[in-house]
Amino acid sequence: MKHTATFSFVVPASTRSFGDDNWQKTEAAYIDAWKSAVSLLRERNVSFEGVSYRARIDWTLLLRRHERHYLWMTYLSRGGSRDFACRVMRARFPRRPSKILVAAETNAKGSKNLHGVAESVIHDLFLITNIAAPGCCNFYRAKLVSEKTEISLSSSEFELCVLPSRERPQTAQFVPIGKVITWYESVRPTVGQLPASATERTMFALLHLAKLDSEMLSVVWLFYALESLLQTKVGENFGSIVRRLTLLLRLTSNEIPTMKKQMRVLCDLRSAIVHGGFEAIHPMKDETIDKRVNNVFGRLLTATGYGLVVLVAAIQKMAEENWPQLRFDEIIVGGNPTATR
Repeated sequence: MKHTATFSFVVPASTRSFGDDNWQKTEAAYIDAWKSAVSLLRERNVSFEGVSYRARIDWTLLLRRHERHYLWMTYLSRGGSRDFACRVMRARFPRRPSKILVAAETNAKGSKNLHGVAESVIHDLFLITNIAAPGCCNFYRAKLVSEKTEISLSSSEFELCVLPSRERPQTAQFVPIGKVITWYESVRPTVGQLPASATERTMFALLHLAKLDSEMLSVVWLFYALESLLQTKVGENFGSIVRRLTLLLRLTSNEIPTMKKQMRVLCDLRSAIVHGGFEAIHPMKDETIDKRVNNVFGRLLTATGYGLVVLVAAIQKMAEENWPQLRFDEIIVGGNPTATR
C-alpha cells in the first residue's frame, strides 16, 4: 500500500547577506544552477533500513526569484548614478515568500515518517545547490507549514566563498550541479541521521554551520569539518590540514604561505575557544557601544571566511572528481639533502 503526504514549504524572500558585489557573474551562476535544479532535483529517491522513499518538489519558484532579482539589478545598474533613487523606487525585487509543494511517498507497510523524509531531502537540496553555486540557496527561517517545522538554513556561510577579498584566495568556483548530485548521492544515499563516513560527517558539519548564529561555534564546527574531510589525526591537525589542502587544491608556492598564515590564525582561535583565553563578545555585538567589538569580530569573520573558502573548494574538488572519500598515503624518500638544494 502506498503512503503519501503533501507539505507546503514556505521560503521567505531574502537578499544576500553580504551585499551584491560581483552580482552579474554570481547571479548568472545562481540562475544556471537553479535551471538545472528544477529538472535534476525535481524528484529524489532515498532509502533507509531497507525502506525506499520518493520526494517530488518543484523548485521553479526559486528559479523565478533569482531571474527577477537579476532583471531588476540590471535595471538599477543602467544610467549610473543619474536618477538612481527613482530607479530604486520603481524596482520590484521579490518580497513575498515562495510557497513550494513537497510530496513524499513510500510503498512500505505501516506508518512512516514522511515529514522527516521531506525535511531531510530539503536539507540535501540546500547542500547540493550551495556546493555547486555557493550562496544560491537560502532557507533562512523557512518552514514546512503543515508540521510548523522551521528549517532555518542560512546561505551566508557559503556567500563568503564567492566574495572578493584580499585576505583569502578566490578558490571556490561554480561546479555543474549534475556533477555535484552524482557525487552527493554516493556520499549520502540514505536519510540516516548518523554519518556513515568521514565525508558525510563533513556534510552534517556544514548544516550545523548554516544553522548557527555564533561565530565562536562556527570555528569549532569548521575545524570538525576539515578534520573529518581530510582524515587528520589528533595532535597533528594543523600540519596535516595544511599539507593535505595544499595537495588537494594544488596550491602554488606563492599561495602556500597565505594558507599557512590563515590556517594558523584559525587554529589558534579554535584552541582559544575550546581551551580558554578567547575574548567572548556580548551577544549584542554592538560596536556603537564598544568599538573593540569590530577588532574581535573582524578577526573571527576573516578567519572563518578563509576556512570556509578552502573547505568548500575541497568539497567541490571531490565532486568534480567524483571522489566519495579522500585517502592520503605517506611515503618516505631517502637521499642526500644537498641534492634538493
